[in-house]
Amino acid sequence: LDTLSYSFDSSTFSAPVPLMQLKDELLQDRYDGPLTVKHTFSVNKKPRSLRLAAERMDYTSFTVNGHPVVFDDQRFMDPCFRTADLSELVREGENEICYTLHYYQKPHVYDALFNASLETLRNCLAFTVELECVYLYGDFRVETDRDRFTAVAHNVFTYDGPITICPSRDTVWPVNVIKDGFPFFSGRLHVGFTHEHHHGMPTVLGLYGRFAVCEVTVNGRTVGKALFENELDLADFLREGENEIELSLYNGNRNLLGPLHHASFEPTGVTPSHFTGEKKWKNGEWKGYLKDRYCLVRFGVDCQE
Repeated sequence: LDTLSYSFDSSTFSAPVPLMQLKDELLQDRYDGPLTVKHTFSVNKKPRSLRLAAERMDYTSFTVNGHPVVFDDQRFMDPCFRTADLSELVREGENEICYTLHYYQKPHVYDALFNASLETLRNCLAFTVELECVYLYGDFRVETDRDRFTAVAHNVFTYDGPITICPSRDTVWPVNVIKDGFPFFSGRLHVGFTHEHHHGMPTVLGLYGRFAVCEVTVNGRTVGKALFENELDLADFLREGENEIELSLYNGNRNLLGPLHHASFEPTGVTPSHFTGEKKWKNGEWKGYLKDRYCLVRFGVDCQE
């Protein structure tokens, strides 16, 4: 969740803005005072599990649909995140996540950002209060509109449609899972299919697409990993008749952590400014940030024999 509304009095909220815009404006204004942030998300039907991950900060309150959030010890990516089970707090339709904190920065932060000429000083900078995205994770998928995905480069897409949480299912389109319920997926995706094999048929499995690595098993036996090559010979593993082939596809954090809105869609070199647009926001706009769409890369596999 990287779009929010905010309030300085906990009652009058702004229109939705990118989180990065608010971060930059608060720094430019050197704001010191109470801040309430509100994220919204939509649920079509409650999934089997839904959890929240948020950065560790000194919240004075943290609620979902007006109910206090109780954080627990489940890990999400990094120890800096705190997590909570939202299964009993969410409802079908629109949902609100609200948190309040005292926002401020110590003087050395502003000195490093606006006065220091040494890059080494800026590279060592740690913000006193850091605003970050809130993440939702669990056993669910999201409904999207396939017609709103636009190919903008090889294996790169933008999406400008609705996103609604719904229960997971047992099937997925493995060619490009970002179009089939998992646009922000990160980690391991396990898929399986049956293959009818008879003597004399091809035995080489071609694995093409966009993924980091693919592990292949046939009838429960490990064949190997496709990492630096795209083909695996299954001759020693296939049997006459029906065979069960399973693929474990891995990807990185690109579609989870971004940059998800940069105007160049898929930068070949990434720096912090590709995410933040630090000191580039003017009157609520930064030409390098696409407010109305996400920039995603394909995650999926084409199998050929």
